[in-house]
Amino acid sequence: MILDPFGDVLTECRKLGNDVVTATLTREKLSQAGGYRYIRARRPDLYGDIIAAPHSPEQKVVWMEKK
Repeated sequence: MILDPFGDVLTECRKLGNDVVTATLTREKLSQAGGYRYIRARRPDLYGDIIAAPHSPEQKVVWMEKK
């Protein structure tokens, strides 16, 4: 079975065996898919400022509180 980025079935084998199927996926569907939008929205140039900001790590686990 071959699915497009939206989960629609493009083609599938009709019986159990050694069948092979092919399908054509257009660039248009790839650019409309959700994952592609997130890749274009990434801003790695800003990550350094976020990661390098001074901070003090603190772990707050509610179920570990002493009673």
